[in-house]
Amino acid sequence: MKVTVWHRTDQQFRAYQPGDPITAVYDYEHPTGPSFTTHDAHQVAEQAFRMFNGQPATGWEQDHTDRYYAAGNRSLSVGDVFVIGEIAMACEPAGWAFVTIPSQATS
Repeated sequence: MKVTVWHRTDQQFRAYQPGDPITAVYDYEHPTGPSFTTHDAHQVAEQAFRMFNGQPATGWEQDHTDRYYAAGNRSLSVGDVFVIGEIAMACEPAGWAFVTIPSQATS
């Protein structure tokens, strides 16, 4: 399943609100099963947070961490958005919140 990481571009580290300026910075394919759930989305989001804050746990994660930072990206932070398939989640001060898929993600 396609995963896209979006960064807030206004550098205000607060919870994402619809309409906040964001830009896609990295995407990759994540191996998911046929019955993908919101619980699975949380696990993939936690994995992305780990990878894109420089703490990969496996070789596959390390490969994505290296590519992410080689592209000049900063760490994943509060207000950034993570889209996997049809599920969008925003990084919160503690955990993740489901959000409406940003219009930028559908164009």
